[in-house]
Amino acid sequence: MSGCRETLVDEVTGFIYHAGDVGQLCQKIEKFLAMNNENRKKMGERGRKKVEAEFSRSIVVKAYLKKIKSRYI
Repeated sequence: MSGCRETLVDEVTGFIYHAGDVGQLCQKIEKFLAMNNENRKKMGERGRKKVEAEFSRSIVVKAYLKKIKSRYI
């Protein structure tokens, strides 16, 4: 799977499918479209909260600096 896997929780903050599997992608799209608007909205809100809580700029910069320092110090 390409992209940042850590940002997605299957069926909680979005849907995961195997790249290249068009049938599975269609199933996930159909599942999403079958959800009511409130549940789609909640999924999006959960995704946004996860990204804000775990991948804010300061968190990512700190992680990079820690990794850099561990390699060169």
